[in-house]
Amino acid sequence: MLNLYANDGERLLQGTTWAAYVANGAIVVIVGMAYAISLFGVWALIGFAILLLMIPLQVRTLKAKIIKLKMNVNVNVNITEIC
Repeated sequence: MLNLYANDGERLLQGTTWAAYVANGAIVVIVGMAYAISLFGVWALIGFAILLLMIPLQVRTLKAKIIKLKMNVNVNVNITEIC
């Protein structure tokens, strides 16, 4: 029973820590964008838009790389089983 309480307490601690990072991260992005816009004008918005548009490309590339690695592992396992 004590282990269950300790596990729940750890999850609460991790949840509050994660929530603080999410809340503070949003504030940092908003303030940072406002400062960048004041320095660079519309170019800061264009740069931020490019950054956001690159995220799906990075995800797609990572998925393809993971699939390729899984295929290589399967091929190597099958070759060693034959020998």
